[in-house]
Amino acid sequence: MKYGPQTMYQCAVFAVLGCLLGCGGESATLARPVQKVRGTITVKGKAEPDVIVTMHPVGGEAAARGFVISRGQTDATGAFQITTYDTNDGAPIGQYKLAFSWKGPTSGKTEEEQDMLKEKLASKYLKPDTSEVQVEVKEGDNQLPSIDLR
Repeated sequence: MKYGPQTMYQCAVFAVLGCLLGCGGESATLARPVQKVRGTITVKGKAEPDVIVTMHPVGGEAAARGFVISRGQTDATGAFQITTYDTNDGAPIGQYKLAFSWKGPTSGKTEEEQDMLKEKLASKYLKPDTSEVQVEVKEGDNQLPSIDLR
């Protein structure tokens, strides 16, 4: 069975999560408090399901202590909520650069079929350093500005 780049990326994210969270003890202290984060993403002005957004910390404490990548996925209306440790729990306070991936709707497709799909977004959106989208998570409930990927 072949695994595509998206599967490998997801495995790497979960491996990092596992290393940082561990089973308790000292590694459990690495978990940082999170704040609710939600928003909407459109692709060329249209709401699309299954756009994946990842949040990459910029400098500060997160960079010094290591970090966990927070992520979300849009529903059919383009809405998303961010997950870090538990489903839709949010992200730690701080500045983030965002990266995006979208291969079209993936509902009903197996993981292998999803891996065969081609990326539909411009390559600049795939990396946090080139997407040009940066947000700040503050204490409390965070509604991010709408993001339109062209």
